[in-house]
Amino acid sequence: MPVPTTKDELIKDIETTYKKLRPEFDIDEKLALEETMEGQIKGTTMSVHNLVSYLNGWGQRMLEWDDFYRKNHQIPEIGTNYGEIAKSFYEKYQGVDYQKLLGQFDKTVEDILKMLEGKTNDELYGNVWYTASSGSEYSFGRLVQFNTSSPYKNARNRIRKWKKEKNL
Repeated sequence: MPVPTTKDELIKDIETTYKKLRPEFDIDEKLALEETMEGQIKGTTMSVHNLVSYLNGWGQRMLEWDDFYRKNHQIPEIGTNYGEIAKSFYEKYQGVDYQKLLGQFDKTVEDILKMLEGKTNDELYGNVWYTASSGSEYSFGRLVQFNTSSPYKNARNRIRKWKKEKNL
């Protein structure tokens, strides 16, 4: 699917990628805690629990950014140390039971879709929220896509590869 440029396309992209990804997480909790999956940084490993933590953490971050913008009428500080942000998500959810974490992830996706339903195309794609060091500019809708459907696709590929390696 091409990069979404409207609210409806973004919602459909998130729904589609989430529906494909979510069944992949239906594994035994013991397996979910094994740090045997290829990590997001070359040469590292991670667990399925870490992967769900990462996806849930970024989803929550999208909701926090939206909440900050609504309350303060300004774009929040986004930050660029993505490795540290990812580690903070792993740590935040480290002691959370796997099934409970999956429930939180499901709720986060539901809340993101609800938040998007309340937005206009202009609110999602009409303003620059972030300018990368390369000069590329990104709207809130694009940031949501970067942190939901895009990593959902990557996560599905990652977990399917891991399952194949584990003969699951």
